[in-house]
Amino acid sequence: MKSVVKVFVMMIFSFGLIYTEQVNAQELQDNKTDTTIGLYHLELSDNKTTNLIFPYAVKSVDRGSADVIAQVVQGFGNVLQLKANVAGFKQTNITVITSDGKFYSFLADYNTNPKSLNLSFVGSDSENTAHLKSFALPDDYYNEAILNADAVSILSAKSFLSRHTINEQMKLRLEGIYLKAGLMWFKLSIHNQSQVGFDVDNISFSVVDKKQVKRTARQEILLQPTFTKSVEVIQGNTTKELVFGFKPFTLTSAKRLKIQISEKSGGRKLILLVKAKKLLRARLQKT
Repeated sequence: MKSVVKVFVMMIFSFGLIYTEQVNAQELQDNKTDTTIGLYHLELSDNKTTNLIFPYAVKSVDRGSADVIAQVVQGFGNVLQLKANVAGFKQTNITVITSDGKFYSFLADYNTNPKSLNLSFVGSDSENTAHLKSFALPDDYYNEAILNADAVSILSAKSFLSRHTINEQMKLRLEGIYLKAGLMWFKLSIHNQSQVGFDVDNISFSVVDKKQVKRTARQEILLQPTFTKSVEVIQGNTTKELVFGFKPFTLTSAKRLKIQISEKSGGRKLILLVKAKKLLRARLQKT
């Protein structure tokens, strides 16, 4: 009798374990999240170049094999060119990360005559963007899409500074300094009071000494902006507004911020010196 009871108890215990395992397996299945990222298929040739056009600049390219050549077009950071380094290479993959935090994954095969040589991902309504995934960029990267939106916000912000310089019928004015999303933004206006267009060669920000000691070269430290937009020509009797974003900084009273705009193939130059205390008047821009 005792042996029968013992067998019965063991059977109940076994059924309990089986039921528990089934429940746990079901819970794992229910809690499973889909993290699969879709692949784009590419055909690459060794005698033709395939061009991929992205909405924002390419920050990283990883090739699964050295049999594929990849290069970002100089001067066009959003265009990636691909080509087969070896005819008939085995299937491989390519991963691209752009400055707006998008992750693109490609599967590449060799084809002497690819069906398509140009693929564009520009336009959010494009069918090509169906498999895109967004993710957080590392701290040393800034999301270009967000920077563009912040720049528009700064352009529409109320001006509150009037520091300016005039030379050769050109006027450069510092309209305001703002703090937004971890950056210090400078809003400038450039007014061409002449009939002759001003072809912009370079716009630079640097830190210089307040006073230059005789027989001593002035120390000048060039600042690299986190955000900038190029401007080519300021037509006669027109005004352009520009914004530049930097990592926040301050200066000692012995230093000045130097903003310089030079004309291409011309003699006109604008230099605006900003005192250290002006930087402390930066306003917080919330929207």
